[in-house]
Amino acid sequence: MLGFLKKIFGEGENSKGPMLEDFLEEEEEERTQHPKVTIIVSRVQEPSDLEELMNELYQGNVLILDVKPLLDRDGHEDIIQELKRTAVSLGGFVGVIKDTVLLVTSDSVDIERRG
Repeated sequence: MLGFLKKIFGEGENSKGPMLEDFLEEEEEERTQHPKVTIIVSRVQEPSDLEELMNELYQGNVLILDVKPLLDRDGHEDIIQELKRTAVSLGGFVGVIKDTVLLVTSDSVDIERRG
């Protein structure tokens, strides 16, 4: 019985087979090679706030924006349309999460709707 267990689990550090740590280290190395996507949550107070946030889209990040302060301004439709044009030009998406909160992505993120 002990021989059977040694065959399955190896003989500790003297084992000649691959160690689990070897596989985990490879996975860790692979993971660091892929760029990360950052989710930026922000409340947009001024139209000028969107300039910096749109730069985040060009970097492939995701924006969750509360645009309530913008909705009280004249011309807010143009500001929202500019944000949408930028996202679409990058192959991205703009969606409404709730009344005044938008989800904005670039092409690095796929959105799948369910339900």
